[in-house]
Amino acid sequence: MLPQTLDDLVNGVVEQSDPYGALALHPYVDDKIRVKLEQQMFASRRLKYVFASAHYTPGSVLDRLSVDDDKQLRIRILKHPNTGSETLAGIFSGKCTARMRILIAGHANTPGKILEQINWRESDSLRKALCGNANTPLNVIREILDICTVTEKKMIAGNPNLDKELLQMLWNTGDAYVKAEVASHGAFPEELVDRAVASDEVIVRQKLAENPALSTKVLYRLLLDKSPKVRAAVVRNQEISVEQEHRLSDDPSDYVRRHEARREGLAREVINKLAEDRDAWVRRWTAGNPTTPEDILQKLVEDENLYVRRSVSRNKSCPVYLLKILARDPSPWVKAGVALRDDLPAELLLQLSEEEDIDIQSAIGRNPNTPVHILKRLALSDNKDIRRSVILNTGVTVEVLNLLVEDPYPLNRIILASRQCCDRRIRWQLANDPDQEVRFSAVRALAMQMVNQTNLECR
Repeated sequence: MLPQTLDDLVNGVVEQSDPYGALALHPYVDDKIRVKLEQQMFASRRLKYVFASAHYTPGSVLDRLSVDDDKQLRIRILKHPNTGSETLAGIFSGKCTARMRILIAGHANTPGKILEQINWRESDSLRKALCGNANTPLNVIREILDICTVTEKKMIAGNPNLDKELLQMLWNTGDAYVKAEVASHGAFPEELVDRAVASDEVIVRQKLAENPALSTKVLYRLLLDKSPKVRAAVVRNQEISVEQEHRLSDDPSDYVRRHEARREGLAREVINKLAEDRDAWVRRWTAGNPTTPEDILQKLVEDENLYVRRSVSRNKSCPVYLLKILARDPSPWVKAGVALRDDLPAELLLQLSEEEDIDIQSAIGRNPNTPVHILKRLALSDNKDIRRSVILNTGVTVEVLNLLVEDPYPLNRIILASRQCCDRRIRWQLANDPDQEVRFSAVRALAMQMVNQTNLECR
């Protein structure tokens, strides 16, 4: 029977004795019910190992598994990104081997108070793990810094919590790559800016130019740099004057001009020059720039490069009369770009729906304005990508989704179960799917839906 409440869902999963359904329910129920579910989930050693490694396993399940005496099982748990801070602390305070301590030292969820307790002098691997962890307290980093390798210093330099004192120390003792990481840091000391600008290493100047905290004055100095990588980094970073825009549109490096073409709000004369650039990528970015004027888009519609024309089709500023031209383009990839637009007139949408190309059909399947009768046809396609496009359609109806419940491709059914527009009846059918991950996704979606409904009713 179709479950109406979370209790109904729990009873249904328990009755089916499905460990994957139990796994999905675990985070949403109280401890008493969890005991029942765990009897199914942990019925065999094999299941424990599977769930300790599965990417979808909830943190609450990993926590319960962490009390197992099996060392290899706990190592799998320590490798899992969903393992929570309390679970990590529990393993650390128990029978923790050297291998486990290394994994704890490198885990993104390990709290600083645990990392402080780790004896980093025990091994080089422990020290390296602490160097790469953004949660490592600064007092520990200061202790480690004296004996760090260059590689470890580069890892430390990427820590967003560093203060200016540590950044200065890293700059003074590191190689070009360490200095580059320091130069890109949000807390980069102002007194080091001139030294970074004058560095002989391109990577240092490039990373400095990418720093969002850099002043406009310094960026303009870097805009005169001899390396195109540095100049391109400045163009990506922040606004520049119209005068500089004109100069950059004549830059000898395609790489710089490509990045300039991506910037919105460019002067018309600059856009016009970029639209006629010899480099197809420059024209491609110009064609997709929403601030490119209509008359320039009209020229780019006739560009010899199909990717330039495709960019025009995806430009949100492209007028309807140009979309009509592009809908007759010889390239299916360009037509697919037109078919993706949610502002496409109905007659063009219907015209493109008759095309047999897979990319065009997939684009029609994704378009929220595609009529139901066309979506039904696409939902029965032999191509899994076309069927998936229908599942991902934001305007798809439950009637159409019903046609995809038995899709032969498991990934499509997994995505279907997680769609917000998917109703309870479809999800319950997927909760009985032959594929274990489909069942997990369906039960989890049902549980979340029921919990959210209960919370709304309690308000």
